[in-house]
Amino acid sequence: ARLNLPQYDPRSLRRLHIRVCMEQGVDPEVVAQNQGHTDSGRLIRTIYYTPRPEFARSQFAKLKEPTR
Repeated sequence: ARLNLPQYDPRSLRRLHIRVCMEQGVDPEVVAQNQGHTDSGRLIRTIYYTPRPEFARSQFAKLKEPTR
């Protein structure tokens, strides 16, 4: 409250770490291993990681026009 930050808990920090890793291009399997998961990144991709709208837009902006 003193720092005027939004309310967060340890799970919020975990999700933030996962999101940053995924957006920086770290392989989901490596992130999962780092988090102690043994499912090859499935849980990371389905539960913990939801791309931010601005990140998704920036990824789609990388697409090039098809050549004719």
